[in-house]
Amino acid sequence: MRILSVILITTAVLGCSSSTKLPPVSPDDVHVYMPGQEPHEAYVVVWETNDYMVSMQRPYRAYNTYPSSWTADQLVEHLKKEAAKHGADALLIEYITEPTEPSAAYSRTPRWKARALAICILRLHPELAEKK
Repeated sequence: MRILSVILITTAVLGCSSSTKLPPVSPDDVHVYMPGQEPHEAYVVVWETNDYMVSMQRPYRAYNTYPSSWTADQLVEHLKKEAAKHGADALLIEYITEPTEPSAAYSRTPRWKARALAICILRLHPELAEKK
């Protein structure tokens, strides 16, 4: 039964991803929305920094972490490059947390944590409208 659940969840997640492959863009063309900001137009997510991961016991949140030696600006530039690879118009940053003392349960070194969505504005990409 658990295997069937994992297969169904995986199928649902993969079924929601866009089958339309957009060409990469320049990171300079990716607009950044910082936490608390949001576009005033309809958009579709084409990539995100992390997803729910599925284990045999229960779903859990997997966080993307980044080197503590980076600055916040370097982290944002890295995320812009990733969004640009997916042809995104913008990067919607939900949060960035600064490196803190490590938690023995998760990591031995402090790391930045971030969650961001690479998005395409539907007005600019009508071919993605059916994927919303």
